[in-house]
Amino acid sequence: MVIDHWELIYLAPKDLRNIYTVLSDTDDSISLKFADGIFGNLPQGNFKVYYRRSKNQNIRITPADMQNIQVDVQYVSSNNQIEVLTLTFGLQYTVDNATTSETNDNIRLNAPATYYTQNRMITGEDYQVAPLGTNQEIIKVKATNRINNYMKVYSWVDDDL
Repeated sequence: MVIDHWELIYLAPKDLRNIYTVLSDTDDSISLKFADGIFGNLPQGNFKVYYRRSKNQNIRITPADMQNIQVDVQYVSSNNQIEVLTLTFGLQYTVDNATTSETNDNIRLNAPATYYTQNRMITGEDYQVAPLGTNQEIIKVKATNRINNYMKVYSWVDDDL
């Protein structure tokens, strides 16, 4: 059995040939897009893909929820005896980064404005729009441009002219 290693790419170095990318689709589905055989190797044969699917809910897990979780792992020792390794796990910090999927209407609303910012925050409008594209739980952002509030402009007449 031959197992090739393929790299998920965003910007691949020129010498990397086993590349693919993941395309997001509707209903939390994805597609894998591989190279065309010219700019990267064209894969052949069967594929084994591992993935996970979220619960599509806002979930918060506290350390009190996950303490003293035991997992038994069987292995064969150096003297050919079957041994059991018992691992005990516990959560140390709260996990609260789960969120529901973004709706298609919400994507249609936010995508043009997010694209306009071009991954930069320069203008006041950029500061109001860019955070909306990074986290779907952000509903509204208000940025105030205060540069003119603190600048005083002085005029004078130069008599030496």
